[in-house]
Amino acid sequence: MKYIFLITWIVIIFISTCTHSTKELLQDGNVYFTFIPSPNFLAFISFTPNHVNLPEFFGHTIMFFLLTYLFIKVNKDLLASVFTAIAIGISTEMLQPFFSRTADVVDLAADMLGISIFIILYLINGRFSMITNEN
Repeated sequence: MKYIFLITWIVIIFISTCTHSTKELLQDGNVYFTFIPSPNFLAFISFTPNHVNLPEFFGHTIMFFLLTYLFIKVNKDLLASVFTAIAIGISTEMLQPFFSRTADVVDLAADMLGISIFIILYLINGRFSMITNEN
């Protein structure tokens, strides 16, 4: 069952990454794709702090926190789970320009924040478990 949750979550991430409009997906349930064979990757390099959308940022953070959690539940290997989640985060950002979306360093930072929060909580929980198991 945990594999089904993981695969479903990855599919949700890729659909929300590649759909033409995340806003339409969330508000109306509309999913449609527009493929661009020669995208512009230069937008990824530019960073304008004014355009940080906090709900979107926290959405990325939560999605990748949960993704890392699901990977840990499946394979029990923190390092493999973290590297796989990072690879998916990078892949989704690099795919977006092919689907009329922009790759964004802020989105990637939000993905990494979600992964990092999971790592911190996982390690804290592991230390707490070791302390309580010693007594």
